[in-house]
Amino acid sequence: MRGRSEHSGARVRVFLGDPALTEDRANAAIANFVAPDRRDLDSEIVRLPEDSIDRVSEALCQVGMFASGRCVLLRGPLEEPEHIKRLHLFLETKLPAEAALVIVTPKIDGRSKLYGWLKENAAIEDFRIEPKPDTRSADSPSLSAAVDARVRANGFP
Repeated sequence: MRGRSEHSGARVRVFLGDPALTEDRANAAIANFVAPDRRDLDSEIVRLPEDSIDRVSEALCQVGMFASGRCVLLRGPLEEPEHIKRLHLFLETKLPAEAALVIVTPKIDGRSKLYGWLKENAAIEDFRIEPKPDTRSADSPSLSAAVDARVRANGFP
């Protein structure tokens, strides 16, 4: 895991990376917001791109009569500029006080306004695995020697 933000009690939790790595943490976050016996009634899963991004706001604003709150799990890639813009607008202006949002996505553009808002107001856990840098380069002595040896072995000077 690369990073974790300090907003551990936030109503918005973000898990970046492969869903296989983030699934358990996302379920634990949902359990913090919704009692296990109320999970079927007071939580909902919105899957992108199958569902509309507008479904997130509709689901979060739909608190049941006997519910103490609502939690939505948003799962899928947040790549469409329009999705990012609409989600940011909703979070910034209309997120109900009794609602919680858990986002599981491979990545979010760090240059977007949405990411800026999340960084300030949400708990972000980054499970992305950074690729190891390729230490082989043309300037590397071992690679250069190997290329030179292969060239000479094929009869070239």
